Amino acid sequence: MFSISINAYSQVAYSTFVETIMKQVDSMNLITLVKQLSGEILVEVEGQTYSIITRYFSDSLNLIAQKFIEKKFREFGYEPELQNFPE
Repeated sequence: MFSISINAYSQVAYSTFVETIMKQVDSMNLITLVKQLSGEILVEVEGQTYSIITRYFSDSLNLIAQKFIEKKFREFGYEPELQNFPE
């Protein structure tokens, strides 16, 4: 048997900045995105339909997940910067 102890500190003060961001989040869009990234909902990448069942680094679906996430960032108005890491 083992136990884990975690010291967590939370923000106690009210923040108008956080509230502003939270009001911009559509919970249904967030739920859909999570379902897409977990393979529960199919995604379209480069004209093909896929189920992202894993994002494990050496799996071929990782590239599909990368392209899907890249596309989503662009839809959100960001320009993603890809970084390659040696295996």
